[in-house]
Amino acid sequence: IKAVVCSSVGEIAEQVELACKEYAKLQCKFLPLINALFSEVNPIPVKSAAAMLGLCGEHFRPPLCPPSPSIRRQLYSVLSAFPELELSAKI
Repeated sequence: IKAVVCSSVGEIAEQVELACKEYAKLQCKFLPLINALFSEVNPIPVKSAAAMLGLCGEHFRPPLCPPSPSIRRQLYSVLSAFPELELSAKI
């Protein structure tokens, strides 16, 4: 029993290690997007990014205001780096 359990635990540990490496790669890939989405008070950049993707309009009710032009450029640049996303808004 010990041999079966130990080999099973070893296989599980290997799978977890591989999964962690894959998740780390994904986190590195998405880190610029995460940073851009939280660069100003939430939900301003999130709503702007959604609008750039054509998911909603870019309308803000008080007390929220549109993002600064530099944040909009940053969002557009980061979103443009993902070819699987289709941007509908140009800046």
